[in-house]
Amino acid sequence: MRMARVLAAAMVFALAGCNSMFGNPTSVARLDVQQRQNPATSATIILSAGVREVCFSSYPVMVDLVSMASRQPVFHFTANNEFIKPQLDENHGFVHAANVAPGQYYLTLDVWAKQTTSAPVAYLSLAPGDLVYLGEFFIDSGCAGFGSRDTVLIRNRASRDLAKAAELNPAIDPAKVEVRVMTFVEQRDAP
Repeated sequence: MRMARVLAAAMVFALAGCNSMFGNPTSVARLDVQQRQNPATSATIILSAGVREVCFSSYPVMVDLVSMASRQPVFHFTANNEFIKPQLDENHGFVHAANVAPGQYYLTLDVWAKQTTSAPVAYLSLAPGDLVYLGEFFIDSGCAGFGSRDTVLIRNRASRDLAKAAELNPAIDPAKVEVRVMTFVEQRDAP
């Protein structure tokens, strides 16, 4: 009985460590709106990403913001991390935000499964001072990223997501956010 308690305590400690290790660095709650004063980070994006449900064994699924100039990811937004408490009630989802340099970008899915060879792409152009909501990137799958074919949608959930953004970060005024829901336009080799 004592050994079972020790094992249970060790598992709780390990999972707590995973939660902090895999915390959500792009949570809208962590967005520093003061960075918008800096020309290098004067454009701000808000989006949500989520899945119907997660499985412990599923592969991580991220939405990558990729710079067109460098072809390198600038931010990774989690969609299905089972170690982070979801921020949305209707699905396992998160509200993300980031301050970025004005410029040309694309958003695409990054599934860490080896057999993933292409991903949908949505293009984005940001001007200085932009504050935009890009939509909900939703993977309709029971075990997102587990290697099966998943339906990926971009949906307009602005009223839900911007209300949650203001709740988590009072510096965000939903009335000042431009709703610019993305659309996938092509497939591209996975990053």
